[in-house]
Amino acid sequence: MLRQIESVKDVELEPIADPGQVSGFQSPAADYQEDRLHILERLVSDPLNTFYFEAASDEMEQFGIKTGTLLVVDRSKKPSGGMIVIAWHHGEWLVRQLITHVKKKYLTTGKEEDEFVEVNAETGILIWGVVTWSCCPQMEVKKYVRTD
Repeated sequence: MLRQIESVKDVELEPIADPGQVSGFQSPAADYQEDRLHILERLVSDPLNTFYFEAASDEMEQFGIKTGTLLVVDRSKKPSGGMIVIAWHHGEWLVRQLITHVKKKYLTTGKEEDEFVEVNAETGILIWGVVTWSCCPQMEVKKYVRTD
Protein backbone atom coordinates (compact mmCIF):
# COMPACT_ATOMS: atom_id res chain seq x y z
CA MET A 1 0.00 0.00 0.00
CA LEU A 2 1.19 3.50 -0.78
CA ARG A 3 1.21 6.18 1.91
CA GLN A 4 2.72 9.31 0.33
CA ILE A 5 -0.05 11.90 0.29
CA GLU A 6 1.52 15.19 -0.80
CA SER A 7 2.46 15.46 -4.44
CA VAL A 8 5.82 16.94 -5.34
CA LYS A 9 5.62 19.77 -7.88
CA ASP A 10 8.09 19.99 -10.72
CA VAL A 11 8.71 23.73 -11.10
CA GLU A 12 9.97 23.26 -14.65
CA LEU A 13 6.57 21.89 -15.73
CA GLU A 14 4.48 24.54 -13.96
CA PRO A 15 3.17 27.42 -16.08
CA ILE A 16 4.79 30.82 -15.61
CA ALA A 17 3.57 32.23 -12.29
CA ASP A 18 3.19 35.80 -13.58
CA PRO A 19 3.03 36.10 -17.39
CA GLY A 20 3.12 39.90 -17.05
CA GLN A 21 6.78 39.72 -16.06
CA VAL A 22 7.75 38.34 -19.45
CA SER A 23 6.50 41.22 -21.61
CA GLY A 24 5.65 43.85 -19.04
CA PHE A 25 1.91 43.46 -19.72
CA GLN A 26 -0.43 40.87 -18.33
CA SER A 27 -1.75 38.49 -20.97
CA PRO A 28 -5.52 38.58 -21.61
CA ALA A 29 -5.40 34.78 -21.39
CA ALA A 30 -4.37 35.03 -17.72
CA ASP A 31 -8.04 35.36 -16.79
CA TYR A 32 -8.58 31.81 -18.04
CA GLN A 33 -5.42 30.25 -16.62
CA GLU A 34 -6.14 27.26 -14.38
CA ASP A 35 -3.97 25.43 -11.91
CA ARG A 36 -2.65 22.01 -12.76
CA LEU A 37 -4.85 19.07 -11.81
CA HIS A 38 -3.46 17.23 -8.80
CA ILE A 39 -4.84 13.72 -8.94
CA LEU A 40 -4.71 13.10 -5.19
CA GLU A 41 -6.92 16.11 -4.52
CA ARG A 42 -9.54 14.54 -6.79
CA LEU A 43 -9.28 10.90 -5.68
CA VAL A 44 -8.66 11.20 -1.94
CA SER A 45 -11.20 12.75 0.43
CA ASP A 46 -9.73 11.42 3.69
CA PRO A 47 -5.94 10.93 3.39
CA LEU A 48 -5.53 9.21 6.77
CA ASN A 49 -8.07 6.52 5.93
CA THR A 50 -7.20 6.05 2.25
CA PHE A 51 -5.26 3.03 1.04
CA TYR A 52 -4.31 1.74 -2.40
CA PHE A 53 -4.54 -1.79 -3.76
CA GLU A 54 -3.75 -3.32 -7.13
CA ALA A 55 -6.18 -5.93 -8.49
CA ALA A 56 -4.45 -9.26 -9.01
CA SER A 57 -7.16 -11.01 -11.04
CA ASP A 58 -10.00 -10.48 -13.51
CA GLU A 59 -12.70 -11.76 -11.11
CA MET A 60 -14.43 -8.37 -11.00
CA GLU A 61 -14.25 -7.67 -14.73
CA GLN A 62 -18.04 -7.07 -14.81
CA PHE A 63 -17.37 -3.94 -12.76
CA GLY A 64 -14.43 -2.76 -14.87
CA ILE A 65 -11.82 -4.09 -12.43
CA LYS A 66 -9.18 -6.20 -14.17
CA THR A 67 -5.65 -7.27 -13.32
CA GLY A 68 -3.52 -4.19 -12.73
CA THR A 69 -6.40 -1.87 -11.83
CA LEU A 70 -5.45 0.54 -9.04
CA LEU A 71 -8.13 0.63 -6.34
CA VAL A 72 -8.51 3.63 -4.03
CA VAL A 73 -10.03 2.40 -0.77
CA ASP A 74 -11.50 4.62 1.96
CA ARG A 75 -11.90 3.01 5.38
CA SER A 76 -13.94 5.92 6.74
CA LYS A 77 -16.88 5.27 4.38
CA LYS A 78 -19.74 3.14 5.67
CA PRO A 79 -20.30 0.17 3.32
CA SER A 80 -23.82 -0.21 1.95
CA GLY A 81 -25.57 -2.32 -0.65
CA GLY A 82 -24.25 -2.06 -4.21
CA MET A 83 -20.81 -0.71 -3.23
CA ILE A 84 -17.56 -2.38 -4.21
CA VAL A 85 -15.66 -3.31 -1.04
CA ILE A 86 -12.38 -4.81 0.10
CA ALA A 87 -12.91 -7.80 2.39
CA TRP A 88 -10.53 -9.93 4.44
CA HIS A 89 -11.29 -13.66 4.31
CA HIS A 90 -9.03 -16.45 5.59
CA GLY A 91 -5.83 -14.45 5.16
CA GLU A 92 -6.72 -13.16 1.69
CA TRP A 93 -7.88 -9.77 0.38
CA LEU A 94 -11.00 -9.91 -1.79
CA VAL A 95 -12.63 -7.29 -3.99
CA ARG A 96 -16.37 -7.86 -4.16
CA GLN A 97 -19.69 -6.11 -4.53
CA LEU A 98 -21.69 -5.88 -1.31
CA ILE A 99 -25.33 -6.91 -1.64
CA THR A 100 -27.82 -6.33 1.18
CA HIS A 101 -31.10 -8.20 1.43
CA VAL A 102 -33.40 -7.69 4.39
CA LYS A 103 -30.91 -7.87 7.31
CA LYS A 104 -28.30 -10.04 5.62
CA LYS A 105 -25.19 -9.04 3.68
CA TYR A 106 -23.61 -10.95 0.81
CA LEU A 107 -20.51 -10.62 -1.36
CA THR A 108 -20.51 -11.32 -5.08
CA THR A 109 -18.22 -11.06 -8.09
CA GLY A 110 -21.17 -10.27 -10.33
CA LYS A 111 -20.76 -13.45 -12.35
CA GLU A 112 -23.91 -15.56 -12.72
CA GLU A 113 -22.06 -18.83 -12.08
CA ASP A 114 -20.54 -17.59 -8.78
CA GLU A 115 -22.48 -18.04 -5.57
CA PHE A 116 -23.18 -15.25 -3.11
CA VAL A 117 -21.15 -15.54 0.09
CA GLU A 118 -22.92 -14.42 3.26
CA VAL A 119 -21.07 -12.00 5.53
CA ASN A 120 -21.50 -13.20 9.11
CA ALA A 121 -19.52 -14.48 12.09
CA GLU A 122 -19.47 -18.06 10.78
CA THR A 123 -17.86 -17.20 7.43
CA GLY A 124 -15.23 -15.02 9.13
CA ILE A 125 -15.44 -12.30 6.47
CA LEU A 126 -14.48 -8.77 7.51
CA ILE A 127 -15.48 -5.79 5.36
CA TRP A 128 -12.27 -3.73 5.50
CA GLY A 129 -13.03 -0.69 3.33
CA VAL A 130 -15.01 0.81 0.44
CA VAL A 131 -13.56 1.22 -3.04
CA THR A 132 -14.10 4.86 -4.00
CA TRP A 133 -12.19 4.87 -7.30
CA SER A 134 -10.79 2.30 -9.68
CA CYS A 135 -8.12 3.45 -12.11
CA CYS A 136 -7.69 1.10 -15.06
CA PRO A 137 -4.75 1.07 -17.44
CA GLN A 138 -6.07 1.88 -20.91
CA MET A 139 -3.33 0.36 -22.96
CA GLU A 140 -1.31 -2.76 -22.61
CA VAL A 141 2.32 -2.79 -23.59
CA LYS A 142 2.89 -5.57 -26.07
CA LYS A 143 6.33 -6.76 -26.97
CA TYR A 144 6.77 -8.14 -30.41
CA VAL A 145 9.61 -10.53 -30.97
CA ARG A 146 10.87 -11.15 -34.46
CA THR A 147 11.07 -14.87 -35.19
CA ASP A 148 12.98 -14.82 -38.48
